[in-house]
Amino acid sequence: TPMNVVDGDNPKPSVDTMPPQDPNGPPQDGSYREEPKALAKAKPMPLLHPSRKADLERQFRHIDLAQAALERHFSRLERSLKSKAGRADWTRWDRELADDLNGLLERIVELEGSLYALKLGGQFDMGRVVNYLRAMSEGAAEGINAKIREEITDDGLEAALGRRPQHVESARTGLGAGATRWAREEAARQSPGADRRVKIWIADTERHAEFDGDTVPVGELWPAGFAPGSVPGCACTQAIQ
Repeated sequence: TPMNVVDGDNPKPSVDTMPPQDPNGPPQDGSYREEPKALAKAKPMPLLHPSRKADLERQFRHIDLAQAALERHFSRLERSLKSKAGRADWTRWDRELADDLNGLLERIVELEGSLYALKLGGQFDMGRVVNYLRAMSEGAAEGINAKIREEITDDGLEAALGRRPQHVESARTGLGAGATRWAREEAARQSPGADRRVKIWIADTERHAEFDGDTVPVGELWPAGFAPGSVPGCACTQAIQ
């Protein structure tokens, strides 16, 4: 059983670890307190190291996969809500989105975890993480749909549906980058010498250039106060070595 779940036959996220992040809400690490100007687009960072460039490009692809899954959900949900005058079986939509996100997260984690375990001299066992990923998917799905329901109640159906681009943009990075980052750390935990591994910040734009190359042990927090790819508009990533 990985370090972030309890022991047992059907492990779930432990109550003493950070629960699944609501992709529509502020990051739980306090990083939402960044200056609003930090959300402005910045120049891409020059990536001269082939391995780091590959790590970042894979994360970009994972973010694109998350966007496609979210767009499909919002399209189906929008058609249903418009045909039923705003009424919907939200239990069904939570379940269907959780299924979609679970497939997405398993795909990302298996690919990234296997690749990183190979790099680190280990083998990645998906059986140790499937229950955690399922719980993460359910939490994310419930958070996304709860935000939509709240906006329908407060502002009306059309206004809520009009915020689709913002919801997709926020959740796609949180899910794609979060799964990538988590898979790499889990691969390190499942590989030899886990206690000696470090994680290295790879900046995607000049916005977080000051953190590029920051290195800390895998189990420690980042000096920035938040993780790569965990704040709005950030698609930075991390390497493990």
